[in-house]
Amino acid sequence: MVLWSKKDEPWLVRRVSAQLRLDDEGGRLLSDVGLFGSKIDIRFGWAEVQKVERLRFWGVPVLGETLRFTLAKNTAAANQSGLFAGVFTFGGLMRKRTTAQMLDVAESKGVKVDRKARFAIIMP
Repeated sequence: MVLWSKKDEPWLVRRVSAQLRLDDEGGRLLSDVGLFGSKIDIRFGWAEVQKVERLRFWGVPVLGETLRFTLAKNTAAANQSGLFAGVFTFGGLMRKRTTAQMLDVAESKGVKVDRKARFAIIMP
């Protein structure tokens, strides 16, 4: 769910659906809501990914996990709209097994992976 409001308007609540597809070439992040109501369609190659980190959702272990992808600066993927400084998070209510499998894929492609779950305030 996402909450936001514009000046002098009520808070809007919208369920957000997002997909992260990983394959041999890289990945693709699709979301129906980005900044200011835009749609997100970010494509990246494995060579563009600097690091993938495992984070606890809202810092609370029972709420699930999320992954933070950091893309190399000055690459086509890092400069796409919808990204803030070449970083995006994906997840929320994912299980440890799911995040471990995604980390395995990234690591097998030569990406630096941080498997230790960090506690951070992450919004879906």
